[in-house]
Amino acid sequence: MNFSGKYRIEDGLHLVKAVLFDMDGTLFNTEEIHTCATLAVYYQLIGDRQGDCPLPNAEELIGKSDADVFERIIAPCSAVSCAEFVKLKNWEMLKAVDTLSLEQLTALMTKGIVPLLKRLRDRRIKMAIVTASEPEVAEVLLSKSGLSPYFEMVINYNSTAYSKPSPSPYLLAMRKLGVNSGETLIFEDSLTGLAAAKATKSTTVQVQSFLPPKLCQHNLAITDFR
Repeated sequence: MNFSGKYRIEDGLHLVKAVLFDMDGTLFNTEEIHTCATLAVYYQLIGDRQGDCPLPNAEELIGKSDADVFERIIAPCSAVSCAEFVKLKNWEMLKAVDTLSLEQLTALMTKGIVPLLKRLRDRRIKMAIVTASEPEVAEVLLSKSGLSPYFEMVINYNSTAYSKPSPSPYLLAMRKLGVNSGETLIFEDSLTGLAAAKATKSTTVQVQSFLPPKLCQHNLAITDFR
């Protein structure tokens, strides 16, 4: 693995019983797809009132749940509900992913992720996905990419009452896997996800493959999984 910090996963695997992965921006470079889907719905709903509802910088949306994005850019200027927004955005996401070939989807994966998953599986280390994405989107990405069999479960946006930056999704994954924070390693990319992961007191590593430099703010970090 290429680390910008001093942590080496191979040195600590004898202490690890579970590894939890964020999905977007950690396993896949899908933040751009999420942003494009959000923008498509924004233009559809806001139309010619864009001057009254300015878009934030795209970096501000990285790692945010659909509910957070809805409150930030849709709710102030549209009467649609959050559920309607999520339904529209999911449709845009699924259309985008459906057009991707396996080769294109593989190219979106963080380098080295498949060999790492195989090593963890061979060592009988439990693995789960903890994502702020909706279940339909997570299911399509993981199944189409062939990564689904590596993970015992997927904790998604609907799994807990509070999404990231609350630690609730990660704590739920640990509870279901039967591990504690001292036995868990978490890979995240966004500042929102890092806040959730660090709140569990687990060892947390930032994956910086697709992040702009100003968001690379964690002392334990990797550029990819090689």
